[in-house]
Amino acid sequence: MDTVVERPVSKIDPFSHAFLENPYPHHDSLREAGPVVWLEHYRIWAMARHQEVRDTLTDWQTYCSGAGVGLSDFRKEPPWRPPSIILEADPPLHTRTRAVLTRIMSPAAINVLQNAVGIADEGRENLMRYGNMVFNSFGPRNDLLAKAMENAGPVRDWIMSKCSRAALAPDGLGMQIFQAVDSGELAEAEAGMLVRSFLSAGIDTTVYGLGNALYCFVRHPEQWTMLRENPSLIRLAFEEVLRFEAPVQTFFRTTTREVEVAGVRLGEGEKVLLFLAAANRDPRRWERPDQFDIRRRATGHMTFGTGIHGCVGQAVARLESEALFGALARRVASFEMIGEPTRRLNNTLRGLDALPLRLILA
Repeated sequence: MDTVVERPVSKIDPFSHAFLENPYPHHDSLREAGPVVWLEHYRIWAMARHQEVRDTLTDWQTYCSGAGVGLSDFRKEPPWRPPSIILEADPPLHTRTRAVLTRIMSPAAINVLQNAVGIADEGRENLMRYGNMVFNSFGPRNDLLAKAMENAGPVRDWIMSKCSRAALAPDGLGMQIFQAVDSGELAEAEAGMLVRSFLSAGIDTTVYGLGNALYCFVRHPEQWTMLRENPSLIRLAFEEVLRFEAPVQTFFRTTTREVEVAGVRLGEGEKVLLFLAAANRDPRRWERPDQFDIRRRATGHMTFGTGIHGCVGQAVARLESEALFGALARRVASFEMIGEPTRRLNNTLRGLDALPLRLILA
């Protein structure tokens, strides 16, 4: 007979401003509390260790995405927008939509994402606003979500107007999605939803990721010098940035059945908050986890997720970073901080609102 272990309980609020400003001490507390922890404030489960986060992400049968990858359970309350048919879907729907995106998301197809999708230039300032709405909506109904939603109607309308066949350039990735309608793989409405996924998932994450990389290098100038002396380290360096200062901090799953984790019993239909960034600094997985070292082989970090929901655009993100930091390494000798960086708090993402830098040219 299995022994049921008493659940560890934490009073931490992972969506408070104090937590979001500096999550790392809290990550450590959650990791040390146990493999799975009950968050009293929201009455949900949390996992912060690498092994449990990875295991959960790869077990989509037990931990589903179709009930939403945020705090809200779509089966109990209606979402503020139609659910994503890629991020917030399970097989068999996810299998079908993912196959289309995987086929057209070849790295060679993209130079800059928003141009590659094929949307018009006018109104692109709405892209970051919409992403801010989407990623804040994965958390609770707090002040961050309220602020993000202040102009929700016009922003949402603009995004949806750019997701139709008629609005897209004939040679972009968006139109390739609609070609899957013509071949019978997707319905017309599904194609529009997948175009929306490009515009919501691929902008903020990229901007935050590249900003975090610059922040890491200005804080650790010896690492930038090392990169300039050995440009072959660029790929390793970007993976280390993603591990060390993850732009995507968390995602939720929902249990589909009763399941036991390290002797703790989780009920069916319960929300589980996965701390991807905490897994990335788990000393059980990484040596010197709190040290930024571009020589580290950071493969296995959880920033892109893993399993069937692993980031479909990760190869493109790597290409973008390689191009950008390759160019910077040739031209910039060092970075100088000329003002205090400020954070843009978000319920899901970690990034900067401002990073005042002076570039010292080579």
